[in-house]
Amino acid sequence: PHENKDSTLLGAAQWAWLEQELSKPADLRIIATSTQFSIEFNGYEAWANFPHERQRMVELIKKTKANGVMFISGDVHYAEVSKFESPGCYPLYDVTSSGITSTWYFATPNKYRIEGPVMENHFGKISIDWKQQDPAIKMEIIDIKDNQRLEHTIRLSELKF
Repeated sequence: PHENKDSTLLGAAQWAWLEQELSKPADLRIIATSTQFSIEFNGYEAWANFPHERQRMVELIKKTKANGVMFISGDVHYAEVSKFESPGCYPLYDVTSSGITSTWYFATPNKYRIEGPVMENHFGKISIDWKQQDPAIKMEIIDIKDNQRLEHTIRLSELKF
């Protein structure tokens, strides 16, 4: 992990834009990131390599009181669902899906993993049932033979301050 705070994932303009977006009203906010948000240090690209940036993201979510934030990510060649918890914030879920055309032979350790890993070729799917009073958010991993390999469902109310 980078201890030098000059090493960043986002620049000043990106942070300013993100703060504006998180300040807008929304029931659900899905942040797409090329690297995993909710993983412990794995030796590869991840938000864990920039602990000050990950903490800045959590603090921004808290500052803006942005309910309904979750992450989708990739770039690890397997699938999993992770749950990152930080004091004063609701759990931040990260649905990782990669890849539909390539596989990897092992999944790195992740103390935040709550589902997975799925090592076979797959894709990710998120479904929201808005008809329910407390909408259900279903996170799935589907393999290339159309078999559901992973499912984790939460309620929108779980993503609120």
